[in-house]
Amino acid sequence: MPYSLGQELFRALRHSEIETFTETPRDAWGAWWTLHGTGRGLGSIALLRFASDTLADLIEGTGWDNEYPRDVWDRNRLGITGRVRYLDFRDIVQPGLRDLVKRWCRQRLTAKGLDFTGVAKDLLALRHLSVTLAKRRPGRDADHLDREFLEEWFVDLSTLTNSRTAAPVSHSHRKAMLSTVSVLLRDNQRNGWHPEVPATAHVHPDDFPRQGERLPRAIPESAMRAIEAPGALELLGRPEYRLITRLHIETGMRNTDIRNLVHWRFLSRDGAAKPYVLFYNSKIGREAVVPIGESLADELSTWAAVVRSKYADTAKRESTRAPSSRASALKLFPSPHANPTGCNPISYSGYQTALQRWFDRLSLVDDVGRPIHVTSHQFRHTYGTRLINANVPAHIVQALLDHTSPAMTAHYARLSDKTIRAAWEEATTKISGGRSVSDEVLDVEGRLSDAAWSRHRVEHAASLRLANGSCGMSPTKVCEQANPCLSCDLFIPDGEFIDDYQRQLVFTEAMAVRARDEGYVRLAEKADQDAIALKGIIGRVSEAEPVAPVRVASPRHRRSKHEGR
Repeated sequence: MPYSLGQELFRALRHSEIETFTETPRDAWGAWWTLHGTGRGLGSIALLRFASDTLADLIEGTGWDNEYPRDVWDRNRLGITGRVRYLDFRDIVQPGLRDLVKRWCRQRLTAKGLDFTGVAKDLLALRHLSVTLAKRRPGRDADHLDREFLEEWFVDLSTLTNSRTAAPVSHSHRKAMLSTVSVLLRDNQRNGWHPEVPATAHVHPDDFPRQGERLPRAIPESAMRAIEAPGALELLGRPEYRLITRLHIETGMRNTDIRNLVHWRFLSRDGAAKPYVLFYNSKIGREAVVPIGESLADELSTWAAVVRSKYADTAKRESTRAPSSRASALKLFPSPHANPTGCNPISYSGYQTALQRWFDRLSLVDDVGRPIHVTSHQFRHTYGTRLINANVPAHIVQALLDHTSPAMTAHYARLSDKTIRAAWEEATTKISGGRSVSDEVLDVEGRLSDAAWSRHRVEHAASLRLANGSCGMSPTKVCEQANPCLSCDLFIPDGEFIDDYQRQLVFTEAMAVRARDEGYVRLAEKADQDAIALKGIIGRVSEAEPVAPVRVASPRHRRSKHEGR
């Protein structure tokens, strides 16, 4: 702590009438400093709040046994992560409903492994439910959460507006509120927390509002060209902001998952020494990995060394003993303010503010020159759309984005007109030239195996290796042709296998003669067609004139299967 800051703080404490920190609530230190301190005391206010929190923890205790009875929960006392620090239940005025909500939130934080941010979103719906219950059923509690009341709540929810803009809330927001109440009622009946809640209290699937077609949210390529232009990223300022933005663009990770990357286990490499980012998918609640490039891996490693030197004590402790949870671990992007151990991630609002200023400086426009508003989450949509437009199979995009269902991937990735036309031309135009695909052996074990396979499929999605060539068909389709797909326009011959083609030609011609001699006319015709295709392939890959097709002789009458017996 700088000497000037400490001097000013202790001077204010000494000249005030305060005797103990417990006399002043945590949220009142700002007003107290206005009366007793100076205008330069932002650091002093933070220090006073930190001291007040530490003293309260020592007096009142931490953990669920001490925190659950309170109507305001502090995530620091519970060792839980999240952008939101407090969960406030005081707005739920019905005592029974409040107790039900608290039990449900505790289960979601412990058994489900959610953070405070996700549960805070659930509380928005439950506060609105409580307000509606107090308005339509004054003096009543959770025992009046019957179907009749829920239908009245649906009506109020359909007319809900944003308090700041007065605009109707979005379809997804109303759907999320309905889903929250639906899960609460279902979990209550399953666990028997409050049996007085009527058995008719259900939110049925047809109660959810119907959603129209959702527009794609990928950033226009004209804006992405400005964002990815040489030197543009340097205008963002702070190095951690630049790295976070690169992770957004190159991996499609969510902002929460990036900011909560753990310092001692954020990077790994597979058997081929290719780098991957290890992260926790907070939306699904599971560990995940995503491949990255060497340039980004080097910059992340350099930044990790800077963080390690700044928080040497925490890094040394974690090198000998891993932290008990992600919340208590040193972050790769720690907050530079009021964060002595480096366990708090960088501010969400601080990064978003800097990002919007950067976007304003770049003057982003769409493809027709109109100014646009861009958010950090749109980088995820852009990442998925670019993968699909690069002909990466949908199930590989799903793995890279760590989605639980193909429907989520279908929403993120939208095909451009250019990609649709290219696919149409490829399907209607016969491939006339061959290409060579080098062999690669994938030998990956352990946690990176799925991610390494995804990388392998991305790098080789354009063509599938066959025994004697390559196939241009999408890996998501099922081929009904028999190898070597001689009659398929998507088959890509390879000059490396010319000897195989010639041996197969000799075998095919011999099979045609034998089939014709034995009276199997259709088999002979098929063999003749394969022979013609093989002669064309041999001529094409050997850079010689294709062998002229041989006219197939008129088939003889097929003998009866009883003839000659």
